[in-house]
Amino acid sequence: MLFNSTSFIFAFLPIVLAGWWGIRNEHLRLIWLTLSSYVFYVLFDFPTGLKLLPLLLISTIVDYTAGIMIHRETRQHVRRRWMLLSVTLNLSILGFFKYLGFFEQILDGIAGAFGRPDTVPIHHIILPLGISFYTFNSMSYTIDIYRGVVSPARSIVHYSAFVALFPHLIAGPIVRFRDMDIQLRSVPRHLSAAMAFTGIAFFSVGLFKKLVVADWLFAERVDTLYANSAELGVISGIVAILGYSVQLFFDFSAYSEMAVGLAMLLGLRYPQNFNSPFKAVSMADFWRRWHMTLGHWIRDYLFIPLGGSRGPAWFVARNSFITMFLVGIWHGAAWTYVCFGLGHGIVMAGHVLLRKAGYRPFSLVTSRLTTLAIWTSLAVFIKAPTMEMALNVLTAAVGRNGIGLDHVLRPDLHAVGVPIGFIALLAAILVALNTLPNIYEMLSRPVRLPRMRATAVGVAGGSGILLMQAPSPFLYFQF
Repeated sequence: MLFNSTSFIFAFLPIVLAGWWGIRNEHLRLIWLTLSSYVFYVLFDFPTGLKLLPLLLISTIVDYTAGIMIHRETRQHVRRRWMLLSVTLNLSILGFFKYLGFFEQILDGIAGAFGRPDTVPIHHIILPLGISFYTFNSMSYTIDIYRGVVSPARSIVHYSAFVALFPHLIAGPIVRFRDMDIQLRSVPRHLSAAMAFTGIAFFSVGLFKKLVVADWLFAERVDTLYANSAELGVISGIVAILGYSVQLFFDFSAYSEMAVGLAMLLGLRYPQNFNSPFKAVSMADFWRRWHMTLGHWIRDYLFIPLGGSRGPAWFVARNSFITMFLVGIWHGAAWTYVCFGLGHGIVMAGHVLLRKAGYRPFSLVTSRLTTLAIWTSLAVFIKAPTMEMALNVLTAAVGRNGIGLDHVLRPDLHAVGVPIGFIALLAAILVALNTLPNIYEMLSRPVRLPRMRATAVGVAGGSGILLMQAPSPFLYFQF
């Protein structure tokens, strides 16, 4: 059951909202929300979701218990043990399901180099839904209690509702207990008209971005270009690189905005997850704008504990490299993700060294174009399933197969044809992403014609619903 499906919009969501706002007892409301979220998890990919639900329950129970013990215990070494138990459990679950198969492939490759191929058994393990996200939510809870930032949840139901909240359960945003604690304890009795409209606006815009832009305009074209990566020319290679980045942005920002809208319909406020990333002037600035909740999580629980930005240039560069490399492999377990992480690590470390050396960019335009080129090139490694395909796309864009004018002038004769109209559309969208305000900025500005804004929201939501046939998964589900 996806956000962009008729079963979710016209069945699941109305039932959940009716129960949530109809129940008056606060404790029962949280039970309703928790159970509804578990149903969402199970139905998301039935029967796989039912088989994987115990993992979510185990993580919830262990972290809730660890939080209580950390808060009650006065001996520092015991508090530390409980915190490490929580972190170790979550990382072990994440590591086993997400990375075991990849490590087995590496070991098998090493064994093959010594003349003993196929001696390491390789397990093909199903990746549990949302595991990359709910493990981070859970770890931040116990770490923050250990640091004295928050107090434990009032009950297991209170904590379970935080972990399992269906708007963020599968693909974020990564929310923290300190952001949701008071909200879950003081949800208003009635949903205000202003918050309802804002929630519907976020959800409708997200639905439009996913179904109209990411899926209808870009998905098929980008998939075709990558599937025929060996035949790409310069023009079609550049279109493949830029096209996927635009598709990924609209797809993931759509999910994040739909999640924000759904939270608002429950009377809750989620943190912003995107802030016009294509306006970034450096890769450091880009990661302050792209998947912001992940960036903040990594900063607070990895980069700063490593030493942060205090110290000599080489030390800060090292911290930046380690942090961004781990961000890269957090996205997936394959050599392509290793390259994605290495690329970001090298770029971020280089940024630190150049900045410490006093380098300043020549102009805003140069900075944005350079950042765009770096990000879109590295994003190829998370689109391409193999290193060969990734290198085909990147080398084609720099001239390996020639310019490929025929792909533009006679697009119907080539699998990698890119009509001039599509190139113009891609260019127009990139210009818009560099100049126009995002949805947060638009909704925060006073409007002289509120009916026009309401009409725009209606058109966005209606367009998405009209294109709602067989719903396609969001791209970040694979991470």
